[in-house]
Amino acid sequence: MPQIIIHRGTHTIGGSCVEIKSNSHRILIDLGTPLMEKGGGELNQNALEKPSVENGILPDVKGLYKDTNPDIFAVFISHSHIDHCGLLNHIHPEIPVFVSKGTHSLIEIGRVFYPPQSKIFFENYKIFKHWRPVELGPFKITSYLMDHSGYDASSFLVEVDDKKIFYSGDFRGHGRKSKLLERIVEKPISNIDCLLMEGTTLGGQHKVGFENEEEVEQEFFNIFSKQKDVSLIMAAGSNVDRLVSLYKATRKSKKTLVLDLYTYYLLDQLKQITPGLPPFDGDNIRVFYIRGHAQNIVDHLDKSILYKYKTRKIEIDEIVDQREQMVLKLPVSALKKISKILIKKTPFENVKYIFSMWKGYLDKDSYHQDFCNEYNAELVHVHVSGHAYLNDLKKLAKALKPKKLVPIHTLSGENFSSHFENVVIYDDHAPFEI
Repeated sequence: MPQIIIHRGTHTIGGSCVEIKSNSHRILIDLGTPLMEKGGGELNQNALEKPSVENGILPDVKGLYKDTNPDIFAVFISHSHIDHCGLLNHIHPEIPVFVSKGTHSLIEIGRVFYPPQSKIFFENYKIFKHWRPVELGPFKITSYLMDHSGYDASSFLVEVDDKKIFYSGDFRGHGRKSKLLERIVEKPISNIDCLLMEGTTLGGQHKVGFENEEEVEQEFFNIFSKQKDVSLIMAAGSNVDRLVSLYKATRKSKKTLVLDLYTYYLLDQLKQITPGLPPFDGDNIRVFYIRGHAQNIVDHLDKSILYKYKTRKIEIDEIVDQREQMVLKLPVSALKKISKILIKKTPFENVKYIFSMWKGYLDKDSYHQDFCNEYNAELVHVHVSGHAYLNDLKKLAKALKPKKLVPIHTLSGENFSSHFENVVIYDDHAPFEI
């Protein structure tokens, strides 16, 4: 009879880590950096900088870390967001890490462009393919590609000891790949003994006025088509769905989309996995070279990449001369540099600064509002959550009909029983059998 331990996630969002055990055989799903204390409190930053089991940042998993004898079959990672894979630096090198091709690519790209404290290093990795089972001892693990703001995200079906455990990971049904959830709903997996399902949005703080990615794209278009000056946008480079929405809206509004080297390189690399992604020949994308990004490419990749992208390179002078045509998705430091030059010629009037990320980042840091105040730009929030809303959570639960539904990745586990059947709530570190 298999045993499950949720090391982190029963009363918090992020930092996910789930252990599944069959006799002496154990696997781990996700090993994420926590985003908050249990219950939602703010983390100790000193502890984050020096993770350990003692300070609670590293989950207490025996036989997982570098200073122990390895005693874990494997670690499976659902996607590349740091709250699901950010602690991989600490695992024993003999333990294999299973990732999708897209997740591995994003982690590799992060090693080039991210600051040292955010880079993830592990060499003992294996690539799994979605919908193709991986068999390890008594375990059979199958990845199901899901719709999420994290590219190439997985849910996992774990079959062991004649039991079926479904780990939802982070998912949604309102992004550009909503058909992936519908695929499971229309042809559900039978006889699920335990569903570990995320509930990030149940507290209600992720509702921002847009229902799906199509509405976000349409709002981008509405803003760009009316804008008579430059448009500024802040969005996560790794949110590939959002980049596609941005690309389509700028193309439809006949604007020029200006990306930094990091974002353009990311799209160029992921296009090898998903050919339908931009860039395309003759598209409207230009690249603004930031010195630090260029140096990262020279140091960690190859200088020839800078020459490869040179036909797309755009200088500040061209941005200034054609400002009304420009949509700049660049770091705030670059936006400041460009904005100072722009307002010397013509002060901003009705310029929109589109913030296309979780609103919580605005509440934690005044950086973006300070920029708007300094340059007389209007901050506009255009976003939709990377996580499933209640209707899609219900779709998954209804389709899978689990004998036991366990909340995870949520601050609202106590609310699950109001919406779902067979809910059982556990605490972190508490083993339970299936």
